[in-house]
Formats: sequence, structure tokens, C-alpha cells
Amino acid sequence: MRVTIAQLHVRRDVTHNKTNILSVLQSARAGDWVVFPEGALSGYFPEDDGFVRDLDPVLIDDGIQEIEDMVR
Repeated sequence: MRVTIAQLHVRRDVTHNKTNILSVLQSARAGDWVVFPEGALSGYFPEDDGFVRDLDPVLIDDGIQEIEDMVR
């Protein structure tokens, strides 16, 4: 088993972040653990008061589902 700590440049673009996450996961082997930063899919920008309010929950749910499908 390997543990990979993924260092990603997380952006405000959920689709871009999801693509980066899936790319890292593609290189993992069965049984590996891959650790991503908090907010890796949605981004995390606490200095922007409207950021969370403007997130698209459907886009995030779809991204989570696609990531889940890959890791299963």
C-alpha cells in the first residue's frame, strides 16, 4: 500500500479541480490511499464572502459521484 499526498493547485473551477483529482487517482493502484487538500473539489477561498454562496451544488454532487465511481 502507498499513501500519496496530492499537492494540487486548487482553483475556483470545480470542473478543473475534478479533472486534476481524477488524474491523480488514475495513477493510484488498488489499495493505495490518496489524500487531497480540504476543499480540493470546490476550492476554498474564505476571504471571498460570496464564494460558498455561488457554488453550484449539482456540479459538486456530480463531481463527487464521478470521483466515487473511479475509486470503486
